[in-house]
Amino acid sequence: MNKLNKGDIVKWDVPHALGHNDENRGIIMGKTMYGLSDDWFRIFSFSEGRETIHHTSYLIKVEDEGA
Repeated sequence: MNKLNKGDIVKWDVPHALGHNDENRGIIMGKTMYGLSDDWFRIFSFSEGRETIHHTSYLIKVEDEGA
């Protein structure tokens, strides 16, 4: 996986009870102290319209900062 940085656009899947996944996208706002690890990021979710927190293992980089 590519290194993730503030400003990168990322995507992640959200599982549903119906057995399919929805893909969400957002922009990394920065790291968080959640879990006391550098592997957690604050993300503004475009689809939810709010800030969310995700672990790096769930994220796939879509675009680099400024791309």
